[in-house]
Amino acid sequence: MDEGERHGGKIAFAVLADPEKRQAVQAEVALRGLDVEAMPLWQLAACVRGLLADPTGLTAKAFGSDGYSLTEHLLFLVIDELRVANWQRSVDGAKNRNRPARISPLAQPEGRVYGGRKPSKYSDEQKRAYLDRIGPKRPESTPDGGEDNSTV
Repeated sequence: MDEGERHGGKIAFAVLADPEKRQAVQAEVALRGLDVEAMPLWQLAACVRGLLADPTGLTAKAFGSDGYSLTEHLLFLVIDELRVANWQRSVDGAKNRNRPARISPLAQPEGRVYGGRKPSKYSDEQKRAYLDRIGPKRPESTPDGGEDNSTV
């Protein structure tokens, strides 16, 4: 058995283990006039790879596809960025109103800054108290302003 057959067998076993994915593969293979039970594992693996290439098929949906190909997702993202760029140069963009809606299902939700972080629900005092509880002990300060070196 060569390396390709072993790799294909792993894919096929992964598909056969999940009933939902197995039913989707069986349905699509049956539409093409083939029988999953009669296929060798390497042929089933190749068939699954081919079925996953179509993002609108049952198999791709069972594996979590949203129905769009990679090319379509990239096109949506480019259109979104061009719409935002044009909006920024407009009067509405200067006044930060009427921002265009994103059409890409992969786009970040509005209000999230690219690379930004969500504001914390904890105050700075709560964060310091938590870090004091779990972190290493800080040296105590003495009344004259220096550090107390008696405890190590």
